[in-house]
Amino acid sequence: MLQTFTHNEKLKSKKLTEALFAKGTTFFVYPYKVVHWVVPITFKMPASKAYIAGKPTKFGVSVSKRYFKKAVDRNRIKRQIRNTWRLQKHALITTQNVAVFIIYTPKQPCTYAQLSTATAKVIQQLSATVCTAANAI
Repeated sequence: MLQTFTHNEKLKSKKLTEALFAKGTTFFVYPYKVVHWVVPITFKMPASKAYIAGKPTKFGVSVSKRYFKKAVDRNRIKRQIRNTWRLQKHALITTQNVAVFIIYTPKQPCTYAQLSTATAKVIQQLSATVCTAANAI
């Protein structure tokens, strides 16, 4: 299995991001605040940013400028979070289009091991939530 994080998996669409924060649900797994939304089939996106079969999950990450003044620190944390997602995303079992946005909440940097453990918990909780949402439909 390829452990890549391609351009098609990145949450880049402004329209999708706005809809995610407007309609999505939130949960906390220290050190993350996770916003996710099961994107309906009727959601219109530009053809260039459309979902690709086999890679339905769009993922974004943010680190607060308020707590990490230097861009180097923010970028390092974001890179580590993206890497943990890239290595563990295969555990997210879903056939639906899902948009996920992780917000890093602590005021101090965490270790890579802590981020990896938290990402595993996030993926586990997302799988359960998305499966429950799929069964409800």
